[in-house]
Amino acid sequence: MSVEETIWDVVVPNHVDAQQHQFPTVLAKLIAQRLPVEKKLLAVVGWSVNGGCLFQPRPGVQRYAVSYRVECA
Repeated sequence: MSVEETIWDVVVPNHVDAQQHQFPTVLAKLIAQRLPVEKKLLAVVGWSVNGGCLFQPRPGVQRYAVSYRVECA
């Protein structure tokens, strides 16, 4: 079964450019590290810098809210 979820505070170093075509892959790696073993990441659906203004910027990093699709065991 496929489910869409959101992680609200994914921290990405400033040197990673969100305009690069590899950015969803960077986010996927960060999300996969945080998922429980019974969930398999299928795709990154979308992201919003600073969680759509929920977070204050921090020096050296960008914080993202990231939506993704997982398969549950």
